[in-house]
Amino acid sequence: MSKPPTHSPRSNGLRAVIVSSDRGLVADLTPLLAQKLPLVPVTHIQASPQRVTAAEILNPPGTAICFVDVTSDTEKALGLVADLTAIDPRLAIVALLSSNDSDTILHSLRQGASEFMIWPYTPDQVQMIAEKLSKQIPELYPGRDGLGKVYSIVPAKGGCGATTIACSLAGHHKRLGAKKALLADLDPLTGTVAFLLKLKSSYSFVDALAHATSLDADLWRAMTCHHQGFDALLSPENPADGMQEAQDATVIIEYGRRIYDAVIADTSGPFTDFSLSVSRLADAVLVVTTNELPALEAAQRAITYMESRGVSRSRMRLVLNRYAREMGLSDDAVQTALKIDISQVIPYDYDAVQRSLMDGKPLATNSAIGKSLAALADGLCGAQDHPRHKPHLGGFLSLFSRT
Repeated sequence: MSKPPTHSPRSNGLRAVIVSSDRGLVADLTPLLAQKLPLVPVTHIQASPQRVTAAEILNPPGTAICFVDVTSDTEKALGLVADLTAIDPRLAIVALLSSNDSDTILHSLRQGASEFMIWPYTPDQVQMIAEKLSKQIPELYPGRDGLGKVYSIVPAKGGCGATTIACSLAGHHKRLGAKKALLADLDPLTGTVAFLLKLKSSYSFVDALAHATSLDADLWRAMTCHHQGFDALLSPENPADGMQEAQDATVIIEYGRRIYDAVIADTSGPFTDFSLSVSRLADAVLVVTTNELPALEAAQRAITYMESRGVSRSRMRLVLNRYAREMGLSDDAVQTALKIDISQVIPYDYDAVQRSLMDGKPLATNSAIGKSLAALADGLCGAQDHPRHKPHLGGFLSLFSRT
């Protein structure tokens, strides 16, 4: 993993402070805050509440949220909460408790705490707190109304051409309505975006995750490559660097959608927690398959699995890639069997794809495959509010009984 360059303070000027002498508490909470508040640096004051003053906590300026451990010495901690509120009534204070003690919760709120959290801390608990506090502090999520769209590219199985489609969509980012776009290769073991686009970088998305608590514009600029009008965040060059893969891509997705109009995330597939975290956050999940039976069986499993893990089927878009009617099921049969409309059919054109790869250039837009990829981008942008095909209700095919 490469050492990132020295960076400047974040542009929003806000920070969060954790006041606690409990190292375990801080170790549990810090990475969750980095995930759910990726633009807010976190400072730890390792002291019990009786050994730190409100003035110390609020210096330097910019403290927006203060997490106070009210468990070890409740009386002193509640006094600190009252002092903080008196000095800065706008400060958001979150009381940290070790158990669901209703008396302590009530006293914390009466002294000025905005919210409270109960150990063990979970991503959902922190997300709920962050969303509540964002109403009090809009700067926590700057430009939330103008967030970029996130597209998760999910191969039903290996070799379906999902990465080629992800690269093509990044090239068509203006058709997606994006002035600024990010192509993120989030496959830690077999990512090939760098190879396909002939890119080289000393950094990867693993570095972005490792430095989540200090991620800012300068760091991000160093970790990404600019290519043909869009930025690319690559997978690690050495697959071993991805073996200790984090379980959550929220930091990358949330940071990306705040500075880009479109984020195209190329994932390893539907079944890892890391890839699932991308698809749960995505505005659209593109399930890429071919019309061959093994690939369609895999697509059926992928759709069912993601739906069972919290990815709504309404956000899924089926992309039928390398389509040749004589080599498998027809497009009508595919969407009827899988019970999902096909968003786009990408025709089989091996020679055109190979020429594009060898030349390092996008597929020609006047070719059949180029036109279909452009149509896919247009459809995702909303130029087409209807699916590419409508299912034929007659002659229902029950090819996959588990669908």
